[in-house]
Amino acid sequence: MENNKGSKFLVKFLVFIIVILLIVISGGIGWYFGKEGKLFNNNNTVEEVKTSKKIDESKDWVYNAEYIKENKKIYADSAKTEKYAVNSDKDLVVPYININSEYAKTVNNTIKSLYDNYYLKYGSEKIDSYGDEYKNYYHYTLNYETHLNDNILSVIIKLQDMDIVVDGGTGGGIITLYTYNFNLDTLNEATLDEMAIKCGFTSGQEVISKIREWEDKQFQYLKNDNSADIFNGIQNDKYFIDENGKLNFIYKTSTSSTLDHAQPVEKDKEIEFFYKKETNVIANESNSNNENKIVKSLSPSGWAGSSMQQVRLYSNGEVYHIVYNGEGTTDDCIAAKELIAQNAEDIQEKTNGQAFEKILVKGKNLKVLNTETNWIEFEK
Repeated sequence: MENNKGSKFLVKFLVFIIVILLIVISGGIGWYFGKEGKLFNNNNTVEEVKTSKKIDESKDWVYNAEYIKENKKIYADSAKTEKYAVNSDKDLVVPYININSEYAKTVNNTIKSLYDNYYLKYGSEKIDSYGDEYKNYYHYTLNYETHLNDNILSVIIKLQDMDIVVDGGTGGGIITLYTYNFNLDTLNEATLDEMAIKCGFTSGQEVISKIREWEDKQFQYLKNDNSADIFNGIQNDKYFIDENGKLNFIYKTSTSSTLDHAQPVEKDKEIEFFYKKETNVIANESNSNNENKIVKSLSPSGWAGSSMQQVRLYSNGEVYHIVYNGEGTTDDCIAAKELIAQNAEDIQEKTNGQAFEKILVKGKNLKVLNTETNWIEFEK
């Protein structure tokens, strides 16, 4: 009897020792693979555990996405001259966000869908809006820029829809901006509050209030001038911090083109109106040698609405983009006037062997203020 009790005790003791050893061994294995950044999956194979903030440590936070697809080519002339060809490989360039987080994964999926959508349409024929003698094709460009301010990374994608009209030039003109912001400490989306505080505001709500006040004043100004239809208001939830550390919001305008614009907002400064009609200055500018005079005026041609556009060079080197309201091309029919360059010396017509003409702004010390109009180019 005593021997049986002793045997049972010995068995229990040995089982206890074995369990303790197993726990110690398991803990050691877990520590080792945890240290090495590895784990076992359900198939008992070892996988790497991503602990880095980047997906690929050898690359920057953002780099060109490599979505390999067959290059598409569009020719702007019926003879298919290589000189007038455009290529999807060069036109469609989108970013890949090299951040190891679920938010970055979601953004990358969204960007890939954007790329796939416009690659699919790229080069396909549109219903012709330029007359039976022309063939009209979808022509898109996608490109991006990034700005890093301390721990806030902003990525801005620019979509431009220009169209290719064979033997008739380039038409259309739509610019859409997409913005994505990342907090590199949390790897999540950077909130408006975080960006606002970074730029000197007390909160995101302070930014929104200031923008809304500007928007109301802008609408009222345009309404009083019978031009309210050219302003489509601010684009909600589209913000970024630029290369100068300033917070920007996006607003949209529609004239002959539909365009997204980036506008800085600063705590202690009034936001500038994008549109100021200066007919009183224009009407009187040739009355005195001391006042600014028009040196040269040019308009593009070859696409719908081109006659309602004009580029003006003034004697002080300033260049303005003029948009007429459709009722005429006299000064009292100006719907919008925007300063696009300073220190210019000349403006010239630029042709590519087709009907469409661009305007080239030239100057040795040229200062470019706005590059969003696809038919205006600049040269130093």
